[in-house]
Amino acid sequence: MEWFEIKSPKKIPAMIASLSLDQRLRRLIYMNSVMPEFHVGDPDIYQVHLSSLRLTVLQEALDDDLKQLFLLINKAMAKGGIPRRPIIFQLLALLMTNPEATADQKNRIMAKVLELSDNDKDFFGFICCYTRSRAGCKLPTSVAKGVRKFYGAKNPEELARSIAASERICGWSHKDLIKLAHVKPNSPLMSAVFNYILTRKLDEDATEAQLEVLRIIKQAEQLRRCVDPAEAAILLKTSEFSLEHLMPSLTGSEQVWNAVLLKLSTQQILGLLLKLHKLNFLTPASLISCLVIQLLTDPERVEKSGVHPLEVFKQLRRLEKGGKPVDPKLLTYLKTTKKLSEENLRKIQETQPIDCPHIVSALWRCFDLACANVTPSHKRYLVVIEVPPVGENRLCIGSKTVTYLEAAVAFAAVLQRVEPQVTLAVHQKADSLQLVRVKKPCPVEELLRQVAATNSAGASLPTCFTWATAHRERVDVFVNFVQKSPRRSGHSRSPALSESMLNYQTAMNLPNTKMIVFIPVESPLEGWDKTPTKVLTIMGFDHIACKVAQCFARDDFS
Repeated sequence: MEWFEIKSPKKIPAMIASLSLDQRLRRLIYMNSVMPEFHVGDPDIYQVHLSSLRLTVLQEALDDDLKQLFLLINKAMAKGGIPRRPIIFQLLALLMTNPEATADQKNRIMAKVLELSDNDKDFFGFICCYTRSRAGCKLPTSVAKGVRKFYGAKNPEELARSIAASERICGWSHKDLIKLAHVKPNSPLMSAVFNYILTRKLDEDATEAQLEVLRIIKQAEQLRRCVDPAEAAILLKTSEFSLEHLMPSLTGSEQVWNAVLLKLSTQQILGLLLKLHKLNFLTPASLISCLVIQLLTDPERVEKSGVHPLEVFKQLRRLEKGGKPVDPKLLTYLKTTKKLSEENLRKIQETQPIDCPHIVSALWRCFDLACANVTPSHKRYLVVIEVPPVGENRLCIGSKTVTYLEAAVAFAAVLQRVEPQVTLAVHQKADSLQLVRVKKPCPVEELLRQVAATNSAGASLPTCFTWATAHRERVDVFVNFVQKSPRRSGHSRSPALSESMLNYQTAMNLPNTKMIVFIPVESPLEGWDKTPTKVLTIMGFDHIACKVAQCFARDDFS
């Protein structure tokens, strides 16, 4: 999407034209979308017009001389609750590509990028987004200056550790940036590191200090070539290197895994559970299994990692169900080309449940510990779930192992552990709700059984407001899980959602009441009745979607 395509004001829908610049920018920062809806994954995949709307709002931010945007970014980053940090650097990269941005504005944007970059991944992510938007172009002066400042702020040891840690970041190497931006070393030690980056050779007259700095890089290269498990384990224990530095042949060594696991975050360990199971390292008698349980149930490690409880839940379900199913398009291709026999095709289609009760028990403990990483909003919630018919297990957009009902119940379970007042109900009929009464905190599996035992003959979003008004229930945030889009299923009719919501706000004197509508299994049709700032629609389900919902409930954006 080019900037010259977005200058027509006709591209701004009426529902967001009434919003202030502050409200539009907040939506971009927290959702990467100007519309009152969040799509799991890349929103551009589902609705291309979101790209032009994003550029339109960024143009308004430039017209404001970036004052409001930078103020909001600083506030959001200070809170530490942004669902996805890369969004910030993507927005700054898009601003840099705007042909109307002045030299002063570009310099301030680069200064902001350097200020916000906590690590190499942040900065390289910005470079990746910028160059992707400006395909075939060299780095302009403003960006090249930023790259030189980025390297100028590093000391030789820090740069050597960065190079040793990863050959490429977001598709870019340090060698690429140093050459394109014409970065010059600022000291003899830095000169030695630069020379090694560019030539992979040591100077014949290198000093002891230079050799000591380069030793970090040489150790990483030695580990990448190492084929002896014992030697690799020693190198891992005496360095900061991790799994990505190992030869694939070493992943079958218990000795190597003992050294690697201690260096991994909780999220990384969760992602490796299936691999460890396939390597037969998760048996009850295995030392690796004991180490995994110890690491997953360590409160300090779980807190430090910042893992979200729904990340744990997703990997737990993935392990229990034997992994995610094979992509249907891949199966069609394999059947058409006949590259696999019928027996092998049948094997890859079948995902067998995995029986690891000791690991599952540790994961539930990790789930409870991870709930402490969720910042409470201190709001009153009513969570209403549309229960699907028995036997219907549709998977969520964004997950190939979590079903619609599992997602709804897991979200409710997290709220019950985090927020002081959460009421859970199911749609009984099109015009009534049935409360689900459980003790807190209720185990997720028990909660799932109780919810699944009910039956929803229909669902209507306005019913939540009429029920809450009739029972004088004071609710700050209504959360609805529905199977079908509001337009398609008639949820937004009889009466209109906005009308029912306004009636409830007036009757209960709660003008700031909000509603979050999860549609985990499909995207909605256009044109259903949306209240611009009080209703958020979320398509799909993952931990990022839950973070977005929590930010909306905390009034971080509207």
